[in-house]
Amino acid sequence: MSKTFLAVLAVFAVAPAAFAQPSGPPVKVSVATPKGIVPGKEFTAIVTVVLPEGWHAYGPNPQRKKGDEEFNTLLGISMVNNKAVDRFMPKPATPLAVPGKNAGEYIFEGTVKFPVVMRFKAGTKAASVTFNVTHQICDSSTCLPPKTETVKLVVNFAQKASK
Repeated sequence: MSKTFLAVLAVFAVAPAAFAQPSGPPVKVSVATPKGIVPGKEFTAIVTVVLPEGWHAYGPNPQRKKGDEEFNTLLGISMVNNKAVDRFMPKPATPLAVPGKNAGEYIFEGTVKFPVVMRFKAGTKAASVTFNVTHQICDSSTCLPPKTETVKLVVNFAQKASK
């Protein structure tokens, strides 16, 4: 075989590893609700995000003014379109201010709890709500590519009423 062919073959053998994105440590996501949820009445679900030790995610700057630049790596929550829910209002968690040379940056570390005010439409018998938690975690030397974790909230009001 020619040396050129072997060189090209070596490049293709190494290329997948060179372009593979590091997965990093896992971010854990869960959702909890109070007992006694009733369709038509507001309740507060808690979406909990556990960031791995030594890693952080950026949070919104509470001092930010309209037009100020904002990180696009923020930790955020959204809901997949769901016709059973007529109110969905995630409340911001409070990030930690970073002192020193990075003053003006705000981060989340450890366990972060996001209260989400919700209401299922009156008359809802059952529903499955998917929350998307988008994050980009960083350590002291690198940031991993953005990821989205999903967590489901499943309720069956008809089953509770029949007990």
